[in-house]
Amino acid sequence: MTNDAIAGGRRRAAECLRAAELCLHAGLYADAVSRAHYSVFHIATALISLRGLKAKSQRGLHMLVKEEFIDTALLEPGLGPEMPRLHRLRETADYHPNIPISESNAADACHTAARLLDAANPLLDEAPSLQSPGG
Repeated sequence: MTNDAIAGGRRRAAECLRAAELCLHAGLYADAVSRAHYSVFHIATALISLRGLKAKSQRGLHMLVKEEFIDTALLEPGLGPEMPRLHRLRETADYHPNIPISESNAADACHTAARLLDAANPLLDEAPSLQSPGG
């Protein structure tokens, strides 16, 4: 991923987080969860791109972030289980309209996205030093 693409991923992650927060404050909890999930998706994709990696699935994306950034202590361990949890919550929000999403769930989703974005930004600022040799 080029520096422009990483910058675009960061920008898109921030936009999705802002949209999630607006939805949360408007009482649109399912939409807040969905936007928070996509914020995490964009920042996670930018992170693994630093290593020249690309995920083929959501599960693969979570595993790569865990292996490359959480297991190596570049990101806090608590973020590891949050990514798949947020993905499952987004699937519920988007595909199961009969299951209500609570304000608490939406607020948690926004908080998780903000934590990952805050933790990832310094890593993305140092992009060249994190790339693998030849990557």
